[in-house]
Amino acid sequence: MSLIAYNNELAIHLHLRDAKFYNYLNQSDCIKIEGDSRRLDSLRLAFNVLQVPTNMCNGIFQTLSAILWLGNLCFEDVDGERCQLTKEDEGIIDILSSLLGLERENLKQVVLLRQINVRETLQKSP
Repeated sequence: MSLIAYNNELAIHLHLRDAKFYNYLNQSDCIKIEGDSRRLDSLRLAFNVLQVPTNMCNGIFQTLSAILWLGNLCFEDVDGERCQLTKEDEGIIDILSSLLGLERENLKQVVLLRQINVRETLQKSP
């Protein structure tokens, strides 16, 4: 059973879609694993027993969701040196900024600019 079917409220909060949607997951033949929902319950119970604060649990799940979404970014080459985001990527950036609590434009810069450390000086290039 997918998380979307199992816990729709959590899936909406995490902006989750079917597992086949994510590039990081759909490259294998093991998208469905028996007992996933039971294991999720066990994990959430373990967090509760260990008194992990709710906001920290949410942050963990949001980070995992963001990693899945990052795998779906498809950059377009501009001139062999620079790249830009596709229309679909713009929507993904919105979701990522929501999940990670980052400003949209700052996140765009992070994914589009390379940072190179040269003699302890940080250089940014497209």
